[in-house]
This record gives sequence, structure tokens and C-alpha cells, in this order.
Amino acid sequence: MLVGFLIVGAFLLWPAWAVWRHAAIMQHTRWRQAGNKIHWRGLVKRQDLSALLHPLMSLVVIAVSFWSDAKLPIPKGVAKPLGELIFLFGMAMLAWVLVYLRNAFLGNVEPVLDKLVTNGPYRYVRHPLYLSMVISLVGLAVALRSLWGTLSVFLLFLPAGAYRASLEEKALARKFDQEWNCYAARTFFMFPLLW
Repeated sequence: MLVGFLIVGAFLLWPAWAVWRHAAIMQHTRWRQAGNKIHWRGLVKRQDLSALLHPLMSLVVIAVSFWSDAKLPIPKGVAKPLGELIFLFGMAMLAWVLVYLRNAFLGNVEPVLDKLVTNGPYRYVRHPLYLSMVISLVGLAVALRSLWGTLSVFLLFLPAGAYRASLEEKALARKFDQEWNCYAARTFFMFPLLW
């Protein structure tokens, strides 16, 4: 039980940390680019909004999962272990992704690595990080038997992740050109065999 609380606690802290970190980096970068003068007009870009929107949607999904009254029609004795198993699978997949992503897991839309990552989970889908987060959030919602939490994963979190992933794909295509095109042609966007 304690391990579950620690995992959920870490999952809850990630979005808050990502929002705070991105806002600090954005402010510092814009401050340096403006010649050490802060000019707020035109500072917020689409990738900045997606970097903030994505973790905020995960917080919304988590909050809805905990506080919605509408329950999935699954017995509690089945839903809790099933949801925990799905959640742990998603977190294990996230750990697998981080082994290959390393420093690039810092909230940037623009690629920070000089080499395109195409092995490990990236062999199957181009955005396994978002897939692992979708799986984890679904697991959390199922464990809590939250109908609205489960729906909000697909109606709020998934579109925010897909939007951010599309921005990342444009940036990766600019940086890696033909290598990216070949990789994108042979892999799925986020869900193996589906999309």
C-alpha cells in the first residue's frame, strides 16, 4: 500500500514540477534573449503552451479520477488490483522510455539530443512516453473505478499529448530530415498497430 502511495505521489508531483520547471526556463530564456530586459509581449509560443497544457491535463485527469462520483461498472475487488496492475505497467514502460530518452525528458519540444532515438520502446512507436502516461492514468482511473477519470484520459489528456507530440514531430523533422522521415514511415504515432 505504501509503495502505491509513493508511486501515485510521484505521478502527482511530476506535472506540478514540469509546469514549474518549464515556466522558470521560459522566463530565463526570454530574459536572456531580450538582452536582460523582460518583454512579455509575444513571449508565449505554441510549444510553451503545449508544455504547460500537457502536465496540467494530467493533473485534471488525476483530480477527476479521485473526486468523480460516477463509477465504472466493475466490482471494487476487481477494479483495484486491475487498475494497479495497469498503472504499474504504465510506470514500468515510463522507466523503460527514460532509459533511452535520458536528458531529453526535460519538457522540451525542440530536440536536445544529437541522435534520433529509434531503439528500445521507440522501435515500436514514436511517442512511447505519452503512451506510458496514458496507460498509467487509465490504470489510476480504473483502480478508483472512476468513469469520468477514464473518459477524461481520452478526452483531455490524450488530445493534449497528441498536440504536443505533433509539435515535437515537426521539430524532429526539421532537425533530422530524411532520417526522421524513414523512421516515421516505419513506426506508429502512439498506439502500436492502431495509430
